[in-house]
Amino acid sequence: MFKYVGVAVLLVLLAVESSFCNPGFDSGSASDSLKPVLVKNLLETSVLDQVVDPDEYYVGPGDKFTVVIGGQLVNQYTLIVAPEGVLLVPEFGPIDVAGLSLSSARSRIMDALHSRYRDVDISILLAELRRVKITVSGEVMYPGVYVLSSGDRVSEAIRMAGGASDISSRRNIELFRGSQKLIVDLEKYFRADIKDANPYVREGDIIVVPSSERKINRIGIFGAVRSPGDHEFAAGDNLYDLIMLAYGLTTDVDSLYCEIVRFTPDRLMTKTMYVSLPSGDAWIDSVKNVELFPDDRIYFRSIPEFHKKAQVMILGEVVYPGAYPIIEDVTRLSEVIETAGGLTENASLSEARMDRAGYESIKEADFERQLKLSMEELNDVEKEYLRAQSIGNPGRVSVDFRKLLVDKEGRHDITLKDGDVIVIPRLSRTVRVIGKVTRPGLVVHVPGKDAKFYIEQAGGFGWRANKGKVRVIKASSGAIVKPSGKIPIEVGDAIIVPEKHDRNWWNTAKDVGIFLANIATVYIVIDQVIK
Repeated sequence: MFKYVGVAVLLVLLAVESSFCNPGFDSGSASDSLKPVLVKNLLETSVLDQVVDPDEYYVGPGDKFTVVIGGQLVNQYTLIVAPEGVLLVPEFGPIDVAGLSLSSARSRIMDALHSRYRDVDISILLAELRRVKITVSGEVMYPGVYVLSSGDRVSEAIRMAGGASDISSRRNIELFRGSQKLIVDLEKYFRADIKDANPYVREGDIIVVPSSERKINRIGIFGAVRSPGDHEFAAGDNLYDLIMLAYGLTTDVDSLYCEIVRFTPDRLMTKTMYVSLPSGDAWIDSVKNVELFPDDRIYFRSIPEFHKKAQVMILGEVVYPGAYPIIEDVTRLSEVIETAGGLTENASLSEARMDRAGYESIKEADFERQLKLSMEELNDVEKEYLRAQSIGNPGRVSVDFRKLLVDKEGRHDITLKDGDVIVIPRLSRTVRVIGKVTRPGLVVHVPGKDAKFYIEQAGGFGWRANKGKVRVIKASSGAIVKPSGKIPIEVGDAIIVPEKHDRNWWNTAKDVGIFLANIATVYIVIDQVIK
């Protein structure tokens, strides 16, 4: 039994050794750890990216055909193109097919067989794709020789070589095929679905991936296109190519206007050209005739206010909260509330608010930084801005919802703008007491009561409370006000009792002393002058 196990192990080792000698890659091109993975990939069944195009696929040695000849007896043959490039058909002879497109090879075989078998149905199918050996070099991870299916494209060969590096070209890849040099443009293939830009590989192909220039020899397209930005320049580029690389024009493009900024021959100055594009499908032929040059920049203008969509959000205590369409500067606040089904019984009008986009407040981190500074360390602009921030959200719209919806005062029924957010919070029925009180927290709201009442409900003033600096933050606006009989405490308001700070008498005495010394100095100087 051990003898057979030893033989099995020996066979496995021989199989592994032979796999490393597989012509699917150059033995010096990749690290040993990657070789088993590459071998596995090469031995897998080919996966096509689409049905083989008979006009795009070219026949070569190793392709397998199925030939079915009908008649009284049906004959079916599985034939392989010989290394000499011929297909040997039994009872007929060799047919030269190498280098022909699949459609041409099929026609040649069909014509040859019909010369012998008249009035007979003949079917010719490509049954299996051949394997081809190609070379990949340049800006790839693992340059070397690889074996692929003839149904693989150049992009797959680059992937098998570990993929392109970060500085590699994607639009000027060189493909040497015998005495012929082709340019592979992967951007056109992947972005514009141009199959010819990424051809199928053939035996003997040499693929060279050069590096690309990142700052020059580029073209850019901006404005009303789906994917604006820069692209590597390729010889022969025209305006249509660049539009396709940008995934096409947007719906709001002003098709009558296109601006091209181009460097003058001295490469120091630029000039601007304007291209008028016809409407309809004729624009395609028009832009194909516009040749581009390295470092051109293209700008497409959008139609102003094209299909502008305006809507507002209403959140909280309405029957149907959500987004609602409006006509900007026409639709009014009460209309949207009515469209949303009106208010619920739990709506708090005193805490309701409306915010308008475009008036973003100071960043939180910057706000905290400024709060830590003394007023002497702030410049005049910062002081004013900080004061504005203390009032509340700069985008808060001044609206009294109670006067609008209860008292029906039309002056509060303002028109709306796109992006407005209306918030109707749930009635809290409480007032918050914060700071130096015995029991800070929420106190039940009692209509008509003043700030002193709520402070007493919170246990009264605490140790070191500054009774003269009590302030009220209004829930409806965020404004900070002094307690007053003219400003009632409403649901959601907050009462702040700050801490009393000890006066630094030593600093005060020192300042007074310095002031008196300065006066004495001035007196002495004046006295000396008079004498």
